[in-house]
Amino acid sequence: MNRLYLPLNLYVGKDLVLPDAAHHYLAHVMRARTGDSLEVFDGTTGSYSAQIARITPKQTLIHIDVCTKPLDTIHPPLTLAFALVKKPALEKILEKATELGVTALQPLLTQHTVMRHWNTERALSQVIEAAEQTERNSLPILHPVATLDDFLTLRQGREDGLLVGDERGTSPRIYDVLMALSPHPSYTLMIGPEGGWSEEELDKILRSPHCHGMNMGKRILRADTAAIAGLSVCRALLGDW
Repeated sequence: MNRLYLPLNLYVGKDLVLPDAAHHYLAHVMRARTGDSLEVFDGTTGSYSAQIARITPKQTLIHIDVCTKPLDTIHPPLTLAFALVKKPALEKILEKATELGVTALQPLLTQHTVMRHWNTERALSQVIEAAEQTERNSLPILHPVATLDDFLTLRQGREDGLLVGDERGTSPRIYDVLMALSPHPSYTLMIGPEGGWSEEELDKILRSPHCHGMNMGKRILRADTAAIAGLSVCRALLGDW
């Protein structure tokens, strides 16, 4: 069954003409027909079963039949704060982080950041596509790019737990940190760039309130691998899995 994200106010009984991009996908890519069923979600209320009431070369009209799933409740909230990396790795981070249930994505500029361009529209498209291909019916919040200093300043006074991969290997291993962690209302996992954190940056991060350094193993991980591995362990040990 086709599954589409629609940035509209959806509710049972509503008839609506699909946006051009959604119409093109159904009519010209998937070759959908009048009477076909599909699933739609809006990222704010939940998922709905719908039916194509009319489809022409220029327009698709659907009718929303029933709410099939309320909006996802992801607990505890988990933000991924990641240094910008080159395009292939960045796309993988956005896709897999969405699949793994992050509630927010925070791109960062660091001393060793090579890729310094952030295309919000493209990033949102990748996040939507990842949600459409899974059973997720919410979207992570996409924060604007921030410098590391600005990000740490904005955290002042917050109670969320900050988890950072310590590439020096001086922190306890990730399993021990998470198992001993006192509960926080939310968490942020920080992953550095291809060249790693600078000594100055890592010291600054570790001095931040409620920060916990984590040793992520003996092997050097690529930035995208570190993000996926770290999120997986956090979800398994902190909740939501």
